Amino acid sequence: YLSVGLYDPYSPIRVRVLHHNEKASIDADLVSNRVRQAAMARDGVLPADTDGFRVINGENDGLGGLVVDRYGNTLVAKFYTSAWLVWIETLTHALVDTMGAERVVMLMSRQMQKLPPSVLMGYSHGCILHGPPLPDGVLT
Repeated sequence: YLSVGLYDPYSPIRVRVLHHNEKASIDADLVSNRVRQAAMARDGVLPADTDGFRVINGENDGLGGLVVDRYGNTLVAKFYTSAWLVWIETLTHALVDTMGAERVVMLMSRQMQKLPPSVLMGYSHGCILHGPPLPDGVLT
């Protein structure tokens, strides 16, 4: 057994490996566990008064093609592959449950922004995935 990952036919990086060397399934538990592991890895490392930091750093946290930053009560999730689109709901719930964020905003790589709307499944660059809109909108 080699690995399992997310396939994106529109990306120059066709597969984002999420697990290797052992058989595994990509499911809600895997996604939620990776989010929790990323949070635990940062717990106690940052000063208590810091509210702006990287929550998930893609491949380093086992979630290739995804970067999440925290700015106060808002999480900004930047997607570098459309392969994550089918997992957005699961991922958003895991982020909110684990990080206690008021809001989750979606950003897309330039390459993703150029994809046809049918591929983007109704999502758009700067959309709010969870929580109230920002008072001044999303600056992208």
